Amino acid sequence: MCISAAIAAAATVAGTATSIGAANANARQQKLALDMERKQMQEEREVARAQAIEAETERVAEYERTRAANIAALAATGTRSESFMQGIEKANEKALSLDLANIRTGFLQTDIAAQRGIRVNRMNRQAVGIAAGLQKAGAIAGAFGDLAKIGGEYKKTKTG
Repeated sequence: MCISAAIAAAATVAGTATSIGAANANARQQKLALDMERKQMQEEREVARAQAIEAETERVAEYERTRAANIAALAATGTRSESFMQGIEKANEKALSLDLANIRTGFLQTDIAAQRGIRVNRMNRQAVGIAAGLQKAGAIAGAFGDLAKIGGEYKKTKTG
């Protein structure tokens, strides 16, 4: 009976080691997937930033082209209408300001959503670590319980 108790104890220890190994492997895989997801979100965030800068630059260039065209058109007429030009200029400046604000607001909304996603990803990664730790603790606790039962059974057989 002593040999069967030793075999049962060894099987319990081996099973516990396997459970811990599986928990570690699962946690590594989940963390790897979450790391890849976080990197992708960060890359998308940088692309959105570059697109916003490009859109702002293009809008400012468009404003400058329109301004130059208006000045050229006014000069071509041969008249001096500075008040008319000032009115057009103010309207164009206001349109530029609103467009730039819309571009920045759009980027900020995208950036905030990306930051939230990254933060959730980080919390999920921590949760994976905690869950793996609890799974390992459960496996160890179960092993101690099984070993205690084996010991109790062995003691019963010895005492009779």
